[in-house]
Amino acid sequence: MSTFKTQLPAYFETQTLNLTPLTVLTGCNNTGKTTILQQCRSQYSSAQYFKWNECSIALADIEHNIMINSVIILEQPECALHPILQLEIADKIIELMNRSQITIVETHSDHIINRLTRRYIEGVITDEDMTIYHLIKENSKTKIDHVPIDKEKGIYYEKPSFFYQIIEETEAILNAGFNNCINRCAEIENK
Repeated sequence: MSTFKTQLPAYFETQTLNLTPLTVLTGCNNTGKTTILQQCRSQYSSAQYFKWNECSIALADIEHNIMINSVIILEQPECALHPILQLEIADKIIELMNRSQITIVETHSDHIINRLTRRYIEGVITDEDMTIYHLIKENSKTKIDHVPIDKEKGIYYEKPSFFYQIIEETEAILNAGFNNCINRCAEIENK
């Protein structure tokens, strides 16, 4: 397995980014993810670049749409897709990783991140296969954090802007339901 590198502009905290067979970029808007994609596209002249509206078509028939052993760049493959299809796209991305030299994915989808994490825990993807980077704007620089994944815990990266909304929202739903249950029981007892 080869690890490739790409050079980054001065507004990134680090000037070099390691690319593994599957490199996932995520983070808020305007953190430089598209800049990294463009840099990779220019660095690897044979790269195939698919913007969001082209990703589904390219991934639907990988064998005919993707050159084997090439560099593949997918920009927001989740756009306009139902969450179930986003999960399927994540599995297609793994299939694509196995056919390409490097697959670089820029995503805002917690469904894609979660499915890739699940596949990592299941042993379908290894540390050597995949790296997830979270980009964070800090003052005038963009910091690129490696997101650690554990075989038992899953993602253990404690940044509030990294997909914790679903956990917080689920917790709030459960708490509200529990409180409704307690209130209903209290009403029954008071009758």
